[in-house]
Amino acid sequence: MRSQLDFPHDTAPVEYAPFLRKWLQHLLARPVEHEGQQYFPLVKEHTSWPGHMWLRMEKPYSLRLRGNSYALDFSLWHGADLVNAVRQTLLRGSSNQARALTFCWPRAGRGQGRVVVSRMVGMSLLFDAQRWAQHGYGRFHQKLHVHHLDDIHENCFMNNLCVVLDADHIGDHNRRR
Repeated sequence: MRSQLDFPHDTAPVEYAPFLRKWLQHLLARPVEHEGQQYFPLVKEHTSWPGHMWLRMEKPYSLRLRGNSYALDFSLWHGADLVNAVRQTLLRGSSNQARALTFCWPRAGRGQGRVVVSRMVGMSLLFDAQRWAQHGYGRFHQKLHVHHLDDIHENCFMNNLCVVLDADHIGDHNRRR
C-alpha cells in the first residue's frame, strides 16, 4: 500500500459529505466509530460466511499487485467484532482479464469465499433496495452488476462505482469500444 496516490489514470477521491448522505440511506446498519475511525458494515453475499466485514474510509492510495495498480479509498476489515477485526489482504482476481480486485472471506470454506471487492462495496453502500425491489431484484441478484463509471476496473474509488442491470452494463461497455 502506498499512502500517496500513484495511479496512471485520471481519478479523483471520493467527496465524503455527499456520499455519506447517499450511503446512509442504503446501509443496513449505521456506521460504527472505533479508535477515531468510521467503519461501514458491509453485507455478506452469503449469510453462512462467518464474522462480519467493515469498510474503513482511507486517504486515497494505490495498491500494486503483480504489475497492476488499483486506486482505492478504503480498506476492508473482518472479525467477530471491530475490536478483533483484521485488515484483509486484497488479491488480483481472475475475472475480466485479471482486473478485478478480490479477497477470500476468512473461514468461508475451501473455494467458497471469493469476493469481488467492487461488487461487495457497491452492493453494500450503493444498493437502493427499495428501487431495485420494485423491479424484482434483491441485493446480489445475478442480473445486477457493479459498474466502474470510468470503465477502469483498477479504479475502485467509491465514487467510481454504481449498481446497474446487466443489459445496461454490457451496453455501456459496448458503446465505449
